[in-house]
Amino acid sequence: MFQGQFNAAIDEKGRLTVPGKLKELLGGDNLVVTNGDGRNLWCYLPEEWQRTRDRVLENVSQYTQDGRLIMRRFIAPAQEVEPDKTGRFLLPQALRDGAGLKKDVVVLGMATYIEVWSREAFDAYMEGAEAHYGEALSEALGSVHVKP
Repeated sequence: MFQGQFNAAIDEKGRLTVPGKLKELLGGDNLVVTNGDGRNLWCYLPEEWQRTRDRVLENVSQYTQDGRLIMRRFIAPAQEVEPDKTGRFLLPQALRDGAGLKKDVVVLGMATYIEVWSREAFDAYMEGAEAHYGEALSEALGSVHVKP
């Protein structure tokens, strides 16, 4: 399971060095990279991508406007990338451009996938989402009680 928040960088050739803790979990596997839900990229192990893609395709129709949008923004741009000898992943130019990724990025382990954000976009998102965080967390935890 991917977990953690890390500062990272994309080099001048568009290669992302995955932070050590996440790199260990990847074990040299390829990643499938696609557009996320905003100005970010989502990266999946190939098996998880297949499950996610199949779940999306079961729930959207190519005959609806929303279904075609999801297929065009999420399914179609997905590309499998392999690590180089040092474990860096070349992120496709079109996906980097769409997410506004330049150099300084934030990498988030999101359980079943990894998010990659530009530092600026992530900071702006977090600032805007902060007001809703407490409510969302309370709803997600429901009746779970934390004992001191």
